[in-house]
Amino acid sequence: MNIKRLVSSGVAALFVACAAHGATNYQALSKELEIMNSVLNTALKQETSQQAIKFRSMQTSYLANQGVVFTLTTSGRTTRVFFESGFPVPPPVPEIDFSGSGVFSEEMEIELQETIHEALDSVKHHFSGNRGRLQDLRSESRDLAWEAREYERRKRDLNFELRNAESSRAKELKEDLKELEKELAELSKKQADLQAYSEKIESEQKALLEKKQAESEQAKKSFLASFEEGVADTLCRFGGGLRAIPNGENVSFVLRGFNDSQASQDKIYVFKVEDVKKCVQEKIEESKLLASAIVYDF
Repeated sequence: MNIKRLVSSGVAALFVACAAHGATNYQALSKELEIMNSVLNTALKQETSQQAIKFRSMQTSYLANQGVVFTLTTSGRTTRVFFESGFPVPPPVPEIDFSGSGVFSEEMEIELQETIHEALDSVKHHFSGNRGRLQDLRSESRDLAWEAREYERRKRDLNFELRNAESSRAKELKEDLKELEKELAELSKKQADLQAYSEKIESEQKALLEKKQAESEQAKKSFLASFEEGVADTLCRFGGGLRAIPNGENVSFVLRGFNDSQASQDKIYVFKVEDVKKCVQEKIEESKLLASAIVYDF
């Protein structure tokens, strides 16, 4: 009897779940998401128009029993650079996806892509020039070190000969040693100057890279602040238009490849539909809605 009740309860729960699933009006939801997509596009472009990183395009999808997912792409991120072995490695030129934007003609996309490649080629040339200079300096330093070893070898030979030389030859050897010491001193000065110059270039380049990295991090923080403000404001003002999304589901935003310092991870924001509705009804403020979101990189 208990087993029958358990089976009956399970069947009833299944019918309830199916009914809830069937209650979702996908046609109405599609229209709502199309409108919300347009509203978010406008709002985010306005919010990030003055940022170094800008909102570019958005794709919308719906996952049954989970919610709506807005996937966003951005442009204008500063190129990553690395400091290895004392000099920078030129960054690769990225291919930028123009698909789905709806605002670029084919000719405009080609022109923009060419402009971006030219700019990055200029950056690459700058880094390659510095790397080439440091490589030349290191090559020169090796040559000087080799000369120094040769001088030291000649010095040992002269001292060895001096110990057994006659007075007339000894005088000549001492003159040779004196001249050799002078040349060694000049060589040591060249090595010291070369080392100081190499360290200066490396220090300047490292400072430049650190500055660029700091600017990149600041640009990301500034963009995220504008993005979060725009999302929260839009959801709280227009989220009531998402009536077809059932309670218990989510409204998610995926910033595609935004966290480029961690192997191009996405940055993800997940809002509960109930929290969005509360903000629409002015039961919670925008800041509370943002605080309720699950935010992570993946």
